[in-house]
Amino acid sequence: MSQEVQLKPINSPVIAAFAIIIGLYGFTTSNPMETAWTGFMLWFICRLFWWQHVPGIILLTLIIPFIEIHTGVLNANSANISLDAAFNGTGRRTFWLSSLGLLFVCLGLNMSLNKSQLGRVLHTDRLHKALSGVTMPRLIIIYIILNVAGELVDIAIPWNSSLKQFEVQFKSLPITALFAICIHYFLFRKNRLLFAAFLTIVFLQSLYSYFSSWKLPLEILVAVSLIQFKEFKLPQFLRLAPLFLPILIFVGIWQNIKSEYRYILSGGLENQSIQISQSEALLAAFDLASTSFETSGYADSSVVQSTYDRTGYLEYFAATLNKVPLEIPHEKGKLTFSNLEFALVPRIINPQKPLKNDRAKVEKYTGYYFGGDRAISSFSLGHYCEAFIDWGSFGMMIHLFFYGFLGGKATNLLTSRNMVQTLFGPGILFVLLSFWGTYQKDMITIVGSLLWGGMAYIVLFPLALKRLLP
Repeated sequence: MSQEVQLKPINSPVIAAFAIIIGLYGFTTSNPMETAWTGFMLWFICRLFWWQHVPGIILLTLIIPFIEIHTGVLNANSANISLDAAFNGTGRRTFWLSSLGLLFVCLGLNMSLNKSQLGRVLHTDRLHKALSGVTMPRLIIIYIILNVAGELVDIAIPWNSSLKQFEVQFKSLPITALFAICIHYFLFRKNRLLFAAFLTIVFLQSLYSYFSSWKLPLEILVAVSLIQFKEFKLPQFLRLAPLFLPILIFVGIWQNIKSEYRYILSGGLENQSIQISQSEALLAAFDLASTSFETSGYADSSVVQSTYDRTGYLEYFAATLNKVPLEIPHEKGKLTFSNLEFALVPRIINPQKPLKNDRAKVEKYTGYYFGGDRAISSFSLGHYCEAFIDWGSFGMMIHLFFYGFLGGKATNLLTSRNMVQTLFGPGILFVLLSFWGTYQKDMITIVGSLLWGGMAYIVLFPLALKRLLP
C-alpha cells in the first residue's frame, strides 16, 4: 500500500463543450449570468474531482449539492421568470451565496485532500487486487447476511434507545457490500445476468419505502460506472446515454405517481407508515408506473415543475434572507455551536436533551408556519443557510471553506485506516461522504452522522466484517 498513486483528471471535452453550450444558452434566458455560471461550476467540479480509473465517489458527493443548488435556475428559466420572482424576491442572492459557498467547499477540499492516499484506496489497480480473491456470488451472500443482521439489530434496539445511532450506522453496512458488487462487475465484466438480476431485485426492494430509497442503488451504479473511463469524449458519452435515459424517465414517473403510491402504502392514513405487504406495494407501483408511461404523464409540465421543486433546495434559504439580518440579527456562531453541542453530546450524558426539532428552526428563520403536530419533520434549513445565519455573506464563505478543508482531512483520516483499505473501502467512503457533501442537511444531522458513522466504521465494524473478508 506504500506505492504512490497519482489521480489523473479525466480528459473531458464533452463536459467543457456542454458547459460552453449552457453559457451560450444562458443569454436567451431570464437569468443569463446565473445560467452561464451553472455551466462553469459543472465544468469546474468535474475538472477538479473526476479522476481516471476510480469510482466517482468524490465527484458524486459534490455533484449532488450542485444539482440541489443549480436546479433553481432551470426552474426559473422554464417559467421564463427571474430567480427573484421564483424565490421570495431574494432568489438571485440566494443562488449566488449557495453556489459560491459550494465553490469554497470545493477549494477547501481540494487544498487538504491527500489525493495520492485516496488513490491507494480507490484506484482500479488496488481494487482489482482486493476483489480478485472473491467471487460475485460470495459478495451477494455477504450483502444478504448484512441485510439480515441489520433487520435483527433494528428489532433489538428500540426507537428511543441511546444506541439508535449505532443501529442507523449498522444498517448502512449492506451499502458497502453493494458498492463492492458493482465494482466487481465493472472491473471483471463477469456474471452479467446475475449482476443484472441482483441489482433489479435491490432496486425493486428499495421501492418498498415511503421515501425515495430507490435513488441509492442508482447513485451507486452511476458512481461505479465511471471507473471504466480515462477520458470522456463523445463515444464515452454515447455509452453512458443508455444508462441515464431510463433513469431520467423513471424520475419523471416517480414524480407523477409518488403521491398516489404513498397513499396506497400508508393504507390511506398518510402518516409515513407502510400498511401493506411488499408484494402489494410492488404491484401497485408497477400499475401506476405503467399507466404513467403509457399516457406520457411523466412528461407533463406539472410533473417537470414538481421535479424541479423537489430537486432544488433554495426556498428556505431565500425566505431566510428576508428575515436575517433585517428582523433577526446574525447569530455570530451561536447556531453553529448549539448544533455541535446537540450532535456531540449523547443523551446518556445529557438525559434532558430534547428531541431534534427542525420545524422550530425553519419557522423561526423563514417565517413559514406549517401548522399541525409535526414537531419531528424531514425538512431543514440546510447547513449553508445556517452558516449565513451565523456569519453573514463573507463569513459564510470562510465557514464553508473550512468545512471543505475539514472534509478533506476527514477523508485522509479514513483512507489511512485498515478497514477502508479493504474491498469495503469505497462503500465506506461513499456512506460517510454522502452525508458530508449534502446541501440540504443541517449541521446536527451531518456532524452526528459523520461522528457516529466514523467511530462505527473505524472501531466497531471491523470486528463484525473481519470474518466476511476473503
